[in-house]
Amino acid sequence: MNKKGIAPLVIVLIVALLAAGSITGYTYFKNKQQGKVATKPAECLTTTTTEYFPRVGGNCSFDSYKGTCEVISIEQYTETDFPGLVGYTVKASFKLNKSEQIQNSWFSLRNPEIVTFSFPPANNTKAINAKACIDKYKIQKKSILPCTLNIETIGTCTPVIFRLDNIGEECLYY
Repeated sequence: MNKKGIAPLVIVLIVALLAAGSITGYTYFKNKQQGKVATKPAECLTTTTTEYFPRVGGNCSFDSYKGTCEVISIEQYTETDFPGLVGYTVKASFKLNKSEQIQNSWFSLRNPEIVTFSFPPANNTKAINAKACIDKYKIQKKSILPCTLNIETIGTCTPVIFRLDNIGEECLYY
């Protein structure tokens, strides 16, 4: 057995943590001086640049399959971080069109496939009020809306994405 004990290992770990913390702190303050760090909640909500949120994944390919989404429920929620902002969660049952057949062997559709769509509060420059979206597109319980199931075939993006076909991008958060 080693007579030195674990003291040298503990010292090395402490030095490594101090070094990592120093580098992180230095990077944060340097970016803050250059105006690259969001300092207010609104900045976090409105930015789409990679300065704040670096892109992960990319160069992805999807197979798309048409279907319908029947609305099961519409629930209102209030943002806890930003009181007064109201959004909606829409749950729907997805059904693949009879003419479509999924080619991917790794993905199997459940019966029924329940999907959730988020209509967030208006929190960026292109978004409109969530209630206005629900009203504009006449989304209500038992509505049947055209949907597309996208299954990733290449890349490191979200592997399965359901999209409401006729709903504007200003309304949805994927």
